[in-house]
Amino acid sequence: MKPLVSVEELRKLMPHLSLGKAGYYAPLLSAAMEEQDITTKPRRCAFLAQLAHGAQVLLRERRRRTGIFTSLHAVRNARRRSSEAVEGRLH
Repeated sequence: MKPLVSVEELRKLMPHLSLGKAGYYAPLLSAAMEEQDITTKPRRCAFLAQLAHGAQVLLRERRRRTGIFTSLHAVRNARRRSSEAVEGRLH
């Protein structure tokens, strides 16, 4: 039987998930989805979307608590300002 979720699907839904972790979780998720009868496309999509959202919330909270979130935000703002300055010079 084809797995209900592949490594590639997990990586598309969760880009921060490493290949190794995706390979570890894909068969476990497929087994759990089969056990809970999450086998139709709409149910699989809803389950995986909820899983990806929850994982993103946890990652964001972890970053916030460790100060990485604010550092990333500062870097993003600096890059944006730099990009805007370059664009202003090109026009």
